[in-house]
Amino acid sequence: MRRFVVGNFLDGLILKFNLHINMQQKTLIPIVIGVLIIFAGTWFYLSGGDNKESKTASDSIDILAQVNGEEINKEAFETAKAQFITTQNIEVASLDEETLNQLNTQVLDSLINNSLVQQATKESKVKVSDEDVDAQIDLIKSQFEDEAAFLKVLSEQGISETELRSQVVLDIAAQTYLESVLDLDSITVTEEEVDALYKQEASVDKDLPALSEIKGQIEAFIVQQKQQELFSLHIQKLREDADIEILN
Repeated sequence: MRRFVVGNFLDGLILKFNLHINMQQKTLIPIVIGVLIIFAGTWFYLSGGDNKESKTASDSIDILAQVNGEEINKEAFETAKAQFITTQNIEVASLDEETLNQLNTQVLDSLINNSLVQQATKESKVKVSDEDVDAQIDLIKSQFEDEAAFLKVLSEQGISETELRSQVVLDIAAQTYLESVLDLDSITVTEEEVDALYKQEASVDKDLPALSEIKGQIEAFIVQQKQQELFSLHIQKLREDADIEILN
């Protein structure tokens, strides 16, 4: 069984959404590798629309979108945008207005998609075991030199271990849900596809290693592309069935 590729805490984004900036054409090219779910405090803003009676007029101005009644506020947007800019080493000052607008649109769209996946996951009533959560937490910790380094990063991100654990539960649930609705086992990679992609990359990178050395990486990349195609179709269906309102 194929697993849906999901990023981890260190990536800053899960449903990791990479935008490569083509400065010649001044366009943003979206390449989704997995599913975007925002870490470091952003995720709980997405469920902050339940207490609507306590909202003030000034609060409502900061609501950028509603997804089936669930609000996405400016703080969540700015946090997600800042995380993306940091992880992708983007020099915002170098972007023209059109490119910056595209970036803003992509970030908001990603938050909307994330909200839809979160909602669908909740509706599916996916169960997540403590063992799976513990294993994922251990995997995250293993990427640090020691416990102190791990805790330092958590502190820098402004989240607690409890909040991280809650996020991991959401992450695993989302992955389980997506694997249940996407026909991942239908994905195959042919030799022709591998050869074509290798030749394409070799035409622009003369120092590309021999095909035999990176064939596995190329196959994995093609699998990710095909996963993304399936994911995009599913997101399209969720969006068609959803009540989405862009407010600002």
